[in-house]
Parts: sequence; structure tokens; C-alpha cells
Amino acid sequence: MKYFLLVLSIWWISGCETNTSFASRKITNNKVGPNAKIQNTLSDLSNEKLDNGWIPIPQNAKPYLFSHLDGSGDKVENQTNLYLFTYNSHLGINAVCYDKDIEHLIYNHTAKDDDVWKDDNLEICISPDKNEKSIKYYFSINPIGSFFDSNSEKHKSWNSNSKYKTKIYNDRWELQILIPFNDINFENHTQNIYTNIFRIRNGRLNQVAEDTGWAPTFSLRGNVVKYFKKISVSEDSFKNKFKEEALISYPLNKKFENKILNYLKNSTKNEAYIVKTQSNKKIILDGNLTETVWEETKSAFLQMNDRRENSNSQQTTFKVFVNNNTLYIGIECFEKTIDQLTLLAKDPRRLWQDDSIELYLMPEKRANREYLQLIVNPKNMVSIQNGKGKKRNLLPILVKALKAKIKTATNIKNDRWTVEIEIPLSAFNSINTTNSHKWAFNITRYRPQKPGQPMQSLSWSKLNCFESHLPGKFGDLWLFGKSTIKKSLFNKINNESSIVTVNKKKNNAPKHILNQNWDFLTTIIEPKKLIRMYHNELKDIQIKQIQSRDEQWAKVKDKKSLLEFQLTKRASFAKAVGNFPTKKSPLNAIETKVFTCKDYEIFTIQYESLPNHYVTGNLYKPLNQKSKMPAIIRIIGHSTPGKRSQSTVKFADHLARHGYAVLVLDSIGQGERIYINQGIGSRTPTSNHYSVGAPMNLVGDGLAKIFIWDIIRGVDFILGKSYVDPEKIILTGSSGGGTVSSYVGALDTRIKGVASVSAMSSGDRSTGNPDAEQNLFNQLLNGCDSFGRIILMAPRPYTIITEVRSKDARALNNKMISSVTKSWSIHGDNKLEYFPTNFPHGYGPKHRHLFYTWLNKYFPTKYPNITKEEKPHFSNYDALNATKTWRMYFDRTLKNIKPIFVQNKEKTILFEKKYLDYSNEKKRRILKAILLKMLKIDPAKIISKKIIHVKEEQLTDLIVSKEYIQASKHSTIPFIHIRSKNSTKSNQLIILINQRGKDLTFKSRYQEILKLTKNNYSIIIPDLCGMGETAVDSEVFYFSDEITKAA
Repeated sequence: MKYFLLVLSIWWISGCETNTSFASRKITNNKVGPNAKIQNTLSDLSNEKLDNGWIPIPQNAKPYLFSHLDGSGDKVENQTNLYLFTYNSHLGINAVCYDKDIEHLIYNHTAKDDDVWKDDNLEICISPDKNEKSIKYYFSINPIGSFFDSNSEKHKSWNSNSKYKTKIYNDRWELQILIPFNDINFENHTQNIYTNIFRIRNGRLNQVAEDTGWAPTFSLRGNVVKYFKKISVSEDSFKNKFKEEALISYPLNKKFENKILNYLKNSTKNEAYIVKTQSNKKIILDGNLTETVWEETKSAFLQMNDRRENSNSQQTTFKVFVNNNTLYIGIECFEKTIDQLTLLAKDPRRLWQDDSIELYLMPEKRANREYLQLIVNPKNMVSIQNGKGKKRNLLPILVKALKAKIKTATNIKNDRWTVEIEIPLSAFNSINTTNSHKWAFNITRYRPQKPGQPMQSLSWSKLNCFESHLPGKFGDLWLFGKSTIKKSLFNKINNESSIVTVNKKKNNAPKHILNQNWDFLTTIIEPKKLIRMYHNELKDIQIKQIQSRDEQWAKVKDKKSLLEFQLTKRASFAKAVGNFPTKKSPLNAIETKVFTCKDYEIFTIQYESLPNHYVTGNLYKPLNQKSKMPAIIRIIGHSTPGKRSQSTVKFADHLARHGYAVLVLDSIGQGERIYINQGIGSRTPTSNHYSVGAPMNLVGDGLAKIFIWDIIRGVDFILGKSYVDPEKIILTGSSGGGTVSSYVGALDTRIKGVASVSAMSSGDRSTGNPDAEQNLFNQLLNGCDSFGRIILMAPRPYTIITEVRSKDARALNNKMISSVTKSWSIHGDNKLEYFPTNFPHGYGPKHRHLFYTWLNKYFPTKYPNITKEEKPHFSNYDALNATKTWRMYFDRTLKNIKPIFVQNKEKTILFEKKYLDYSNEKKRRILKAILLKMLKIDPAKIISKKIIHVKEEQLTDLIVSKEYIQASKHSTIPFIHIRSKNSTKSNQLIILINQRGKDLTFKSRYQEILKLTKNNYSIIIPDLCGMGETAVDSEVFYFSDEITKAA
């Protein structure tokens, strides 16, 4: 049996090696300024002996210190020391990047030619001529050695022969790069080359970003050629050529294979799987995985993407081998409730909603490549398609061919379901599989929610989020290749000290605790009722509130009663979102013109809606207008680019051409106002909203208030323009932006017209929304639901353009529109328009056409036909950023900035000073009264509930009782009651609440609980609404590592 590995592409001599063990080296920190003249020629270090694979820098070397790219002269908080040299016909660059928060380095990209520049990274720009307008060669590397190279002719498809290494220390990360002279057309020592080397350090939590470099460019960008530094080299630099290291054979045994796997994983930070090649093994594709070859193949395990470590997680394993030039993949999905598999998909396009496995395969791990995506459910319904790569033209023909050649089989057993996949490698002939190959590979499993068990998302290569289309985070599948490697690499792998062992935190709970399931509701409640328990509870409340709302609305008969109704609901709406400031602070607006054409100008906008709370946007101002013009404020939906998206620019360009001033604003979590997640993944806005909004609720505030107030101040801004007609202020937005446009339109009567797109369906059967700014207290009674907000718009023009997917939804919407039309009928002029559509969600071309038609009807300009769009004048989307760092919350130039987290902290401190003095009885009573009022609890009406005993477990030191309370018609609160076995009585009770639930809490905090019980405490761990086995986890997709860190 042979082992086939690819090991030639990532090591020092042939590429990149990251985070390996070697001694730290000191570089003399001479105070050489950033503008100091470089020595006449670079030092040649060709004769230096390698130090653990690194070229040692002389002790007396004078590093060049980075300064801020914008030339401000401000102190650099995280310094970078740069040393340049030559080595065997290579340009050498050594950088020591100090970081005061090394634990939170940002490196989300791991594939070759991925978007490394979005991480903390060092960038190198090279040009042969300082007079050129653009750079010729570009390189970028992040702290874990992810590498990007391109040139001006072939862009990403160009690959240099550079060698590079990185290492992360306790206070810095360090890198060394060798760029061959031949790669950059540097042929002899009489030439000069021009370069700039700069470092991007992203902002994180409450730390600002820093963009520093060798040559200041007096801008955000480091690639401004006219500021590049000249580099000269000596004749000696060309005398020596880089000697490639000889290959040696390695032993083909299990011990060395394990060493290689450890080494690969610790070097690349990715999972790695070595594929064994078999010969002439008979495989029956039946989904059973019973052949001997499967038993002989090593298993790999999937891991939870949810940091809550759900104790009901079902194990998933897979195996891979090659037989007769065919790749075989076997997957086992263990399942305790096999009779409750979700198998609802009738169309392969909806397979991902079932219990399912997704396979991702990319023949070459490059972020700009497409990849094969295969989805299969337990009934062997299969979907095969192109993955969502950045380029759409690389694999479609291949994938089309593979659809006919890939075979799958599944099998459902008593305790698991299994998948067997057969992929002929002959289909990849164009990828040249005869050579060594490292393929990008990942397997994910989606397990929908089961009664008493939250949804689970698992993957082999850890994603730390619920976005699986991240090729940079795929693992490495090692296929083919000769059994030889470089000698230095062999020694490094074979040396036990070079292999880093990851110490996993041990759980000190005994096995009898860990092996017991402390959840029990499924034994007393029918599974279908359990999974709908809190839904039904809330539905009962909703029905009562809808009835009350409709009774109030039925009393409205004329203008006087309508006005009273609107005033009352507008006041309760404002109170529900948290009440707005009584006094408006100065906007301190900054406008910068970034574009001019014959039809309009574009300005970047930055203003303070609250003191030190900044909003970013763009203003499109039409030219050659003789009269005052209408102004449109566009509120972006859940779009990561925010105001910079292509469709938004097209929208604003079109309207500005036709005489409308357009103000486009970034909402929190979008565009320049992204706070967490660096804009990675498709759910960035919602993740930001959740992480910001949840803590706000804890201090008695709400995110909706900030969203609304930001736009109200935007109205103040646009009304300050002399060229704007105050009687023609229009709001529009799609999705979440459509919802917020209805909020502001309902509350601010200065708005003369609103168009809500892909939003505003009837809420009468809504089950809630995970987005923080769309969760308002007592929405139905306070006039905050769609029904109430539409009424508050009357008699102004209002249009709703929204997709409707079902007959029930259409009927509910029609009922709502029919009822609220009374608001306009009372005024004798119906300006409410409703367009149900089957368009895709968002603000697409068809949506825009309907909006333009409505706009021309109620707010026309001198242009008779505004429905036909043209190609935009403007396409430089980067120029639309108002801040230097493109991340407002981390911008160094914005002094005393107050992100939401800072505001929350200030409110918490004030709250603690005012109320949280537990030694003060008066303050305790006040706090209790506040909580009871907020929760609408009347102590006089509290009824004691009977505790129902289910079972008692007698353990070695503890007695654990499983009990529950029937809190209402639908809701049941299960809990475990833990007390010491040796204690006669417990005088004090501790209620331990954890969103992960009682089962996991007991197991993970066992030692703490044991210690408390020994001190005569009794412990109760309940599963409150939505916790533990009562969880409803449709919103779990919005949780991530980044959210946890931020919140």
C-alpha cells in the first residue's frame, strides 16, 4: 500500500511555511525615520547560513520604521520594523510587526490568492518606473502565511516563485519574503526599482485601525507610485543563484503519517487528510460502507460550528481513499432519532433545508477558483453545482460533465444514515492529477431542529460561522505525488519538538455525569408539541393583541378620531423604541466632493447623529437645476457593501440624472459601519445588528431607536440644503431598509412620501424576527407593526412593493391593505399603493421600475420619462468611502468616537451607580419595581405553580431531581434540582441560568456545583423560554465567534 502526499508546494524552498518553531531573533531598533535615505545598495546576505530556515538579519542592522500612510505624523501605536536585503538573486524583505493585541490578530483568509488584504497583512508594491500610473507587481501576506501575488497584466492568474515565511510571537508577528529578480524583470544591478511596503492593521472591538508604511502617500492607500522609494542593489546580488534542496524518500508508516498530519495542521491552521491509494479493490456502491477497504481507511470527524457545544450533537465521520483512479468518500451521520429525519425537499434546490451532507471539492486551493458543491440527503436526492467562487468561468463545463459521472448511494439504519460517493478522477484531466496535488476540501452536515434538540451545523474544517461557502477555510485533501520531500522538511517533521500538541481543556465531570442525559421533556410531552411550545404560547398572546388592535381601529370613523389614533400610536411607537433625545446635537457634517460629471456631483458625507456617533453616506447632487429639487433618502437593506453596492450606485446615478438629490446612508453593520466580522460572510449585517442590539436591550435601550434617529438626522442634513424642496422629501429602502423607511415615515411627518420595497407584509401570522432593530416591544398594541405603521403614513403617498410567495400570505396582505386604506379614504384621496410581486428579494430592476413609476406620479421633475436606466457615469466604488480606514468605528482620525458598545458601557455604569447597591434596601425596592413594571408583572396576581417531580437520580455525592413547572397552557419549564447527598438540609438556593441549557451546564460546571452543594447550597438549573431543550434555533445562523467576542 502506498501513501501519496503533496508536500512540495507550501514549504520554504518551494513556497510558504508558517508558524513553525524557531528561535526568536533581535533586530537593533535604531531610530531611522521613515523618510531617511536608503543606503546606496542593499546588503547582500547570500553567504549567511540559515537559522531554522530564516535568513538571519545582522545585529547592527538599521530597520526602517513605518509611519502613518496619511503623513499625519501621529504616534504609531503598533510599530513595524523593516529590513531590506538581497539573497541569491532575490529581493529580501524582513518585517517585524509589533502588536499590542496579538491575541486578536485578524486572519480570515487561508487560501492562495484569497482576499488577504482584508486581514492584518503586509503589502508590497513594486514598479520599474516611478512615472507609471499603476503598480506593476503586488504581493500581500497575512500573519499565518496566506499569500497573494499579482501583476498588472495577468492579475491573479500570475504566480511568482517567491518564498515566504511567517511566525507569530507574544508581542509581534514576523515575516520574511524572497522575491526572485527574474519575476519582477530586474535583470542587472544597473537598474533601479521603485517600491512601497505598508502594513494594514484592522481595527478590533474598541481599538482603532492603523495603516502604516515605509513611504507615506498622504492617503489611505499605499500604492501611490509617485511616493515610492528607489531600491538599488550590488553586482554581487546577481552572482549567486538559489540552490534547490535535494529530495529524500520518507518512510511509509503510520507513525510518520501522523507526524505529517500534525505538522500540516499546525503549519497551515487547516484540517488535513492524507488519501491512501488502493488497487483493484471491489467496491459496491450501496451506501453501506461494509467493504474491507472502508474498515482499513482512517476516519475523520466533523465538529460543531456552534460555540454552545450542544450536548445532543450527533457524531459525523468520513473516510476518503482512491481506488482505480476513482475518489471514494464515505460518510456516517449518527442519529439517535432516526425516525425524525427531515426529508421535505421536493426540489434539489431546497436540499440544504433537509438533513443533509454538503461536499466541497476544489482541485487547486485558490480563493478565486470555483469549486464543486454536492448536496445529498438521506433519501439520496442529490444536487451538484458550481460553488460560489469569485470567478464564474473556470469549472462550469467540468461540473456539467461531472453531473453525469458522479455516483452516490445512501442507506438509513437504526442509529445512523450513511452516504457513499464515487468521483472519477479522469474528469479532472484538465487539472493534471498526475503530479502531486493538494485539493481544497470540506464536508458539512446540517441537522435541522428535532424535538428537544436545537439545530446543529457541523463541518470538518472549522468555519466558526454558519457560512459554508468559504473556500479559504476549506481543509486540505492530499492526493497523489512521489514519496519524497525536502531533507530540511523531513528533519523538521521527524523532530518531535517541532510538532505542536494542542492541549484540549479537560472536563473534570465524572463519566456517570457525562453519560447521563439531563434533558427529559421528550418523555412527557409529545415531540411535535414540544418543538412548537413557545411558538404556541406567543401565538395566543398575538391573537389577543390583534383582536384588541382591530377593536381600537374599528372605532376610527372620521378625521378627528383618525388624528387622535395617529397621535396616540405615534407616541406609543416612539416610547416603544426608547424615546428620542429631547434636544438635537450639532451634526458637524463633513462633505467631500469625489466625482463630477455633466449631470451630477457626488459627495462623501459624514455626520454625528449623536455626539461622537458617526453616520456615513453619499450625496448625489444634480447639476443644472433651476428650481428646488426633490430629495430621496435611500436606506440600505441587509447588504454588506452598504452604499457602495453596484445596484445602489445605479439607483442613485439614474435618479440624479433626472433631477433628484439622493442621499444614501450606511446603517449600523453595513458599509463603513461594520463593527464585527470584517465584512466576511453573507450574514455580516444581521450578525452586527444582533451583537450590538442584544446588549442594548440589557440596558433598557433598543437598536431601532439608533436606526431611526440616524435617518431623522439625515433628514435634518438634507433639509439644510438650499436646493432641496422641503415638501418633497422621500424615503425608500428594501428588505430591512424597507422596514426602517416605514419606521421613520411613520414617526417623522417631514417625510412626504415613502416606498417600502421587499418589506411590510402582514405581521398577523409572524413568528418573530432575529434582527435586533426589527424587534420592538409590544409591537401590535403600540402601532409598531406593519398595520400600525401604514396607518401613521396617511394621508401622505405611500407605496408597498413586496414579493408574496403563498396564497395565505397574499390573503393576509390583502386583508391588511383593505383595512388600513380607511386612513386615506377618510381624507378622500387614496394615495396608498400596493404591488404584490413574485420578484426576487431586494431592490432589483423590476422593483426599481415600479418605484420610478410611483415617483414620477407623485413627485415629478422636469423629465417626462424616468423609468429607463442607463449605464452609470460612475464606477469607482472605493471613492464612495467617507472615512480613511473604510471602517468608521476604527478610524484613527475620528476623535472620541462612541460606538454602541461604549454607549452601552456608559449607561451600565450609570445604572449601577443609581440602582445596584445591594446593601441599600430602598434601591433594591426601586430596582424591583422597575423590573416588574418593565415585565408587566403584578406581584398580587402571581400564582404559585405546582412542581411536578419526574425522576430522582442518586449519585455518589449528589441527589439530582428532574422536575418541571406547567407555567401556562402551552409552556413548560423543566429544571434539575441538585443537592448534596450528605447534607440534611440546604439553607440557601442558587438558580443557575445558562442559555445552553441545564444538561450542558451541569456537565461543564460540575466541579463548581459540587463545591457549592458541599457548602449546603441547593442548585436549580432551569431551561427558561428558548434555552436548552426548549430552544427554537432558526436564528442560530446569526451567532458566531465574532459576535461572542464583540458582545
